[in-house]
Amino acid sequence: MSAASWFGGGRGGHALRLLAAWLALILLLTLLPDPGPAREINLSPLLSVRRLILASHNSGVLGRAARVWIYNIAGNLLLFLPVGLLSFVSLRGLRVGRSAAAAGAALFSLALSLAIELYHFSIPQRTADIDDVIFNLLGAAGGVALALWRDVSPSPSGPTGPASRGPG
Repeated sequence: MSAASWFGGGRGGHALRLLAAWLALILLLTLLPDPGPAREINLSPLLSVRRLILASHNSGVLGRAARVWIYNIAGNLLLFLPVGLLSFVSLRGLRVGRSAAAAGAALFSLALSLAIELYHFSIPQRTADIDDVIFNLLGAAGGVALALWRDVSPSPSGPTGPASRGPG
């Protein structure tokens, strides 16, 4: 898919609309009360990873507790991967440089994740967890890396532009 088709031939376009839809899904999944256990607050970085290791060590296999933590970690990574990718591509559609778009996507992802976790403080059936912020940011970084690797961002003289055709 060409960069122009991502942006409808101009600024914003498909990537921005996809980002808005994905953000709506994230808000739906993260801001509603969870029927699970009562509120818990974790400010200890990577506690969920330590719990995963401990749960798998104690059971000898990946028991239910370990599967729950794997689901939580993978879910956070995968939930924010499109945020990094689509915010990077949206910023590039506005002709923001690659480095600035990567930094902007990371800052946007961090702000979104922090806002969600801060909101969780006020909901009795949600868990506010610093690990969620860490894994959300890692997922967003993966999305930015994917965008950079695939070079889905528009460029005035990108790979198919005049500079790549060579002489003649």
